[in-house]
Amino acid sequence: MSGINNGNPPTTDAGTPSTPADRSAFNVVNNRSAAAPQIPPASGMVFTPIGTTGGGVSFANPTAITMPPPPQLPPYNPNAAATTAAVAAADASATTWQCVCGNVCLASKARCGQCNKWRGGKRKPYKKKKNDNNNSNNTTTEAAHTPNLPSSVNVLPAGGSGGTRLSGISPMTVGFDDGSSIRSVCSSVASVVETNEMIREMAMADYRNNGDGGDSDEEGEGGFEVVESMLECTSARERATNDHQEIEANVSDAMENCTYANVADATTGNSDTAPAALKGAPEGWIPPQPDSRFNPDTQTLGPGEPPFSTVDNPGNWSQYTFRPKFEGKGASRQYKSHEMPAGATPVPLNNEGKRICEDGWEYFYTPWKHPKNDPSFYREGATRDDFFPADRSCQLDGALLKKMGLNEKRMQDGDALFFLQLLTPFCDPKLSGIDGDPRKGFYCDVSDFTSSYAFGKKKSSGNYSNKFEAPTAEELVNWDGVVIENKNDFIGDSWITDTIGDTMYNPLIADTMYFRRWVDIKRNLKLCDWTKETTRDDPNYDPTQKYRLIWDVTTYNLNQFIKKGGKDVVVDETTWANMSYADVQSVVKGKPGVSKGGQHTVLVDRERRYIYAWVPRHKWVKRAHPFTQQGPAELKLLLDQCLPLVQGEEQEPGDTRRQIFEEKFHVTADNHFSGKILDYMGERGWKGTMTTRRDRLPVNKKYLHHKKETPINQVSKVARYENPVILVKHSTPPEGSELKPYTRTHCSFQSTGSCNISMVNACQEIGLYVRPKERGRGNDKRIWGIEDNEARDLYLFSYSAVDKIDQMLQNWNEFYISWKWWHAPTRHGKSLAKCMAYEMYKECASGQVDPAWKVDKPKSAKAFRRTLAKQMCNYRARNTFYPGDDKLRNTTKLPKKRRGMKQSNVNASINDEDHVGVSYAQFLDAKRPRGRTEVSRLCGDNFGNLGLHMASIKTVQSRKICEVCGKPCWKVCGVCNMPMHSGIDASNSCWLTYHDDNFFGLTRGDNVKLLQGKKSEWKPPTAATIDANTRHIAKLKKRMANDISEEED
Repeated sequence: MSGINNGNPPTTDAGTPSTPADRSAFNVVNNRSAAAPQIPPASGMVFTPIGTTGGGVSFANPTAITMPPPPQLPPYNPNAAATTAAVAAADASATTWQCVCGNVCLASKARCGQCNKWRGGKRKPYKKKKNDNNNSNNTTTEAAHTPNLPSSVNVLPAGGSGGTRLSGISPMTVGFDDGSSIRSVCSSVASVVETNEMIREMAMADYRNNGDGGDSDEEGEGGFEVVESMLECTSARERATNDHQEIEANVSDAMENCTYANVADATTGNSDTAPAALKGAPEGWIPPQPDSRFNPDTQTLGPGEPPFSTVDNPGNWSQYTFRPKFEGKGASRQYKSHEMPAGATPVPLNNEGKRICEDGWEYFYTPWKHPKNDPSFYREGATRDDFFPADRSCQLDGALLKKMGLNEKRMQDGDALFFLQLLTPFCDPKLSGIDGDPRKGFYCDVSDFTSSYAFGKKKSSGNYSNKFEAPTAEELVNWDGVVIENKNDFIGDSWITDTIGDTMYNPLIADTMYFRRWVDIKRNLKLCDWTKETTRDDPNYDPTQKYRLIWDVTTYNLNQFIKKGGKDVVVDETTWANMSYADVQSVVKGKPGVSKGGQHTVLVDRERRYIYAWVPRHKWVKRAHPFTQQGPAELKLLLDQCLPLVQGEEQEPGDTRRQIFEEKFHVTADNHFSGKILDYMGERGWKGTMTTRRDRLPVNKKYLHHKKETPINQVSKVARYENPVILVKHSTPPEGSELKPYTRTHCSFQSTGSCNISMVNACQEIGLYVRPKERGRGNDKRIWGIEDNEARDLYLFSYSAVDKIDQMLQNWNEFYISWKWWHAPTRHGKSLAKCMAYEMYKECASGQVDPAWKVDKPKSAKAFRRTLAKQMCNYRARNTFYPGDDKLRNTTKLPKKRRGMKQSNVNASINDEDHVGVSYAQFLDAKRPRGRTEVSRLCGDNFGNLGLHMASIKTVQSRKICEVCGKPCWKVCGVCNMPMHSGIDASNSCWLTYHDDNFFGLTRGDNVKLLQGKKSEWKPPTAATIDANTRHIAKLKKRMANDISEEED
């Protein structure tokens, strides 16, 4: 398992790699010229997994891709053998030095003959000195303190001491200093160069570690069984068997499920022929009418069929839709009953003149209203015109948010990271400095778990495997920021500068963290204490133990910031795609964009979509009789979780959750959760509305609209506007029981197919009406109506909450390749936390929590994501901008005068989320070029260089496009070989702007060469963009000054 643990190629017992490709790389690195073949370089290769033929092959579904070919290695250097022979003849202790690549070099050589790296990792400064003949004119040019950083490489900290590192040690073996970037390294530590080829090779090694589909903790087939158990418990098969999608589609009110307006010109003003208007119908609209060829007076009666006027018709259904049905064929054909197109037939009257049957259900075929004026039997305050009055909404605790640091300035600046750290704290809440901080910690715990796992389980202390530097909470925040900032299919492409195709180099990611460090953290990431993990034979085994921390912490912390919970919630599953390498998943149907994965069931607020509770979906979930079916069992678990959150209910010792619900809420769910669970809810005071599966109908289906397939024709269209069938049952508990009385209702009606909605304590009245809709304007205006009733409206206005969350999750697109199956639900949980943070921001920005926090133009979801990604990548605890930052070690190790950040700088960093500048390496290449005779383009602090550029400007014959303003010009800088205006007035001073440090990265050529943009899409920068770039360049200058001062020390 050594290859899995440290990312190195698998080796044989003799210590040599086991595969031909890896043996070739081994021979090149160790100067084995006889075995090292000549291999062409891979400078143009972009590491992206290669798809093969087969079902579901796409970058959206990496589980269906195969292993890519082995990477092409750099060409073999024949001089390496000669160098090794020369070194062997010399005194190694006095005349040699060892390069970071493992090659041994002569002391007289300043650069390695194998990899051309400088001794000590950086080029030493040149000093002016006279030559031997005292010729003062023969001097050497100075390139003082210039880091040897080509534009296509990144500086990677190396391990060891004294400036050397053995080739078998991981590059990430040292801590980080207190500089402005997490990539900074101590001056006493050597550096190696993370080239594009190295990044590709590391990516390939990480990709090769695909394992057996099990778990990274070497538990054999454990991961396989856990994922299989989750997939066995997905509702796809059960829903397909019971027509879930078809049932839900019948209830929906999509445009294809409607009837457009019909204007009865011929019947206008004629009360005898005009159809009766339905409640809510728009003006000029009439419901669909029978076919003109249908004449009820000429209908021939079948064998045994009674005249229609004598048929029991309590719903006053039309003769066109309420038609006779017969049994038998030919001469034995006899009348059976009259039915609606979806199969409903009336219940006969009993001796008391009521229509009651089967367990006390009473049938109504005209509008029904509850006989008692008691809000415990229905949703108080809700009416047909206002299903969700304001007092049923959720509300955040403004006082607590102020205590945590939220203010008007943060809201106006759009500080996205503030809301995320409320849910996933960066510090230990006990050390946040806020009295009574109610949160649970996250990033500090993950830091501890990751370190314990790396050194305890993986043995990454450096004795027998690569040494791993324990990550801090700050670094883990940066790590997550890289994930959401990434825009490539494969995250490693964000570090590769010579990108091709659709891949994109990201300087923000490159400046945040090295790719090797990012991979090392991913391999060791842990969200639980590995020493306390239970096994499958343990009676308390929980397969979610590996990732449930992010789900639990997000749900718990969100609960603490809610002052009043909403009175209407929604239950549904949210699906996470399993992108592990091993093909151990099965198909998940009905979820667009997801073919394999698992599901969790969540209970969310209808309006704000806050998650109040969640339960996993796998075969280890315990189900108690009588709720042995998956949906009802999960809903019961959710209700049991939320019961202690209701004010006045008893909480178990240690349960510190806030009681946020004033009363037991109303639950909306689809037919997967339907059944006898509604009686359980009613007896305990809950309220609910659910679509109902055909095998879970509360009464004999022949009395309800129940047919699976109903032809869509004129008959069924007319039937949609007939009165629904309404069932009511009032239940009273036995005397002395703690259970409560409740009212069950059921509404069965015809839409595109049969529809059945069951409720408990939900509606005060139910009846047929029309909900008008319109689109367009003027002559193109269209008006239509949807057949409706209170049950259908209540369901449709509620149920979309979880679907909207899934839509938001697609915007976050957190993805990276990992063969550890639990990374998929971890990513899903982190995305949900970010969605919750955005929902909190939106509510605060609306002004409902505090009018002073109202934002006229709040950030969109995409803008919030961009802001958050930039803030997470740039997060530094030493800025002490968030609660608890001042107690973290990355802050306390600094002198007090270097702690904290000016508010203006913080606001600028927040508002610059759309700006992407050049990387630190690119800035150094331009500011201090490596060639001794080259002149720097950036002349902000060097007027001598500016004079050289000015003297080199020449006129050309052909028209050029100015690099600065984009207008035609006829001047070119001879040193830079770039066109620009060269006048001395403000309108023609583009040459000064071009050579200004603060404009670096904004020109037309910079956009193409440095930022991988297109010339056709480039536009002259605005004043705001120039200001943002000025701040970005200032940070790079400060970092460069720190590096130079460390070299001088």
